[in-house]
Amino acid sequence: MSWVVAESYPVEEMEKEGVSPAWLRKRWEDTAEDMALIPETNVRVEVRNGVCFIEVSDVMMSCLRGM
Repeated sequence: MSWVVAESYPVEEMEKEGVSPAWLRKRWEDTAEDMALIPETNVRVEVRNGVCFIEVSDVMMSCLRGM
């Protein structure tokens, strides 16, 4: 399984909007669950150099794209 960046945001901008990496993770995990996928194995969040990356599995991204 490989990972695909679904979203990325500067953490500083997220904080100004009242959004946290944990909130984004929950949103994407809920989406994975709605798609009958296991959230823990299909969604991950990493903060690198002040940027929050939401990464999803290639399987989940294929489903989102309708492939």
